Amino acid sequence: MSRKIVRMKNILRSYYIRILNMKKRELAAEAFVDNLNALIKYIEMESGKEPSNREISKGHDVSDRMIGKIRNRDSIPTIDKADEIAQYFKLPAWVLLLPGHPNPSQLLSGDIEQLLSDYIKSDALGRQQILATAKHESRRATHLAGLPETYDGGKAKDPTNHKDQGPKTFSQKKKPTKKK
Repeated sequence: MSRKIVRMKNILRSYYIRILNMKKRELAAEAFVDNLNALIKYIEMESGKEPSNREISKGHDVSDRMIGKIRNRDSIPTIDKADEIAQYFKLPAWVLLLPGHPNPSQLLSGDIEQLLSDYIKSDALGRQQILATAKHESRRATHLAGLPETYDGGKAKDPTNHKDQGPKTFSQKKKPTKKK
């Protein structure tokens, strides 16, 4: 691996650390939990079986109870726990922090890591072209999202579109009241 890639990954890791330690760390935790739950639903759709918290924790230094607490938004994952959970999906933890509900198949494909690697390896003109292309494609996709069918003519499948599973954010969770 080139020094630039290693340096960029270290920068991203330190960025991840700062995000989780900031006052607004809930935003990072929200993205993590949303992406984690979307990946689990995607795997369920693809394989017909939802991976259990126990399966995800197996061979990793995180308990199935902790995974359940994270998925239910009762606990915010530490950096180490986020790394352990991401390893189950063979992903770096920073990928699970991506905002905007990325498609789980994109997260698992390795395309995001490849794009980042290619961007880092590019010269200034190449980086400008990558950004311009990304901006153009994002606008096009946003326009197409309003259409009833996807670009390829098939019906869109949204693995994150499932029944309401309770509070959507950590701050919406009701705080337990003390019994007297």
